[in-house]
Amino acid sequence: MGSWSSGLALSGGAGGNGAFTSISCPTATFCAATVDYTSYTFTDGRWSPGKQVGAAVVSCPTTSFCAAVGGTTGYAYSDGTWSTGTHISDHGELTAISCATGALCVAGDSHGNVYTYSAGTWSSGKEIAPSLNDSLVALSCPTRTFCVATDDAGYEYTYSNGRWSEGTLLEANKMAAVSCPTAAFCVAVTEDGYEYTLSGETWSIGQLLDVNGLSAVSCPTTAFCVAVSEDGYEYTFSGGMWSNREVTDVNAGTQIELSAISCPTGTYCAALTDRGYVYTYSRA
Repeated sequence: MGSWSSGLALSGGAGGNGAFTSISCPTATFCAATVDYTSYTFTDGRWSPGKQVGAAVVSCPTTSFCAAVGGTTGYAYSDGTWSTGTHISDHGELTAISCATGALCVAGDSHGNVYTYSAGTWSSGKEIAPSLNDSLVALSCPTRTFCVATDDAGYEYTYSNGRWSEGTLLEANKMAAVSCPTAAFCVAVTEDGYEYTLSGETWSIGQLLDVNGLSAVSCPTTAFCVAVSEDGYEYTFSGGMWSNREVTDVNAGTQIELSAISCPTGTYCAALTDRGYVYTYSRA
């Protein structure tokens, strides 16, 4: 069994409205996080002071490169510095991003379009959702040739063999997050507390984990995942089964709302709250 640390305030604990929080950790020694358009990096065992960059969601495939999006703009982190913004979207607000490598990222927007970053350049938008009202809320691209996107209408879209599939309805509710460690295994979670697992080419029937809703999930391997809830609980997938819910911080004093998580390995995770606190998980 592992244990969670006490919460550390990245943003002084004031946190703003918590509308945008994101974290990405390619290793246990490096993370990048965004809280209300402010970026933080974890290096040398400590978190850096926040820097306004306009980024809402972030993805770091390596310790030397991250990409982030916010509004209609994309940003890159390299050699310890965030770039100035590059305009990406003419269609809608950018809401999701996943980078398979430092040379390939995919971003999604609030009108069902995807954008590809390759060789330092972003493509124009490609519509993959059936309706311009469908917002892409999550992306996971474990390789250069495979991605899964989920939207706020309960659909998932798969990129394989050079093209995006038509949407598959998993549940008529808003998807919250998706994590794919390989092209043959993914876990998606919903705002009403269900998880769906892709095994091979087939999605499972939804399994209810938390009646109060799930907000994020991270799977570093096909054998280990952690999902977190808006009421401060976490669920661990290990040995082919999901655990009962475990409270993340018994000493928090007030209810915490976990909104993002990243697990680079099966022994380490970092999770963010809606108010900009970070919790770390470790196990032997």
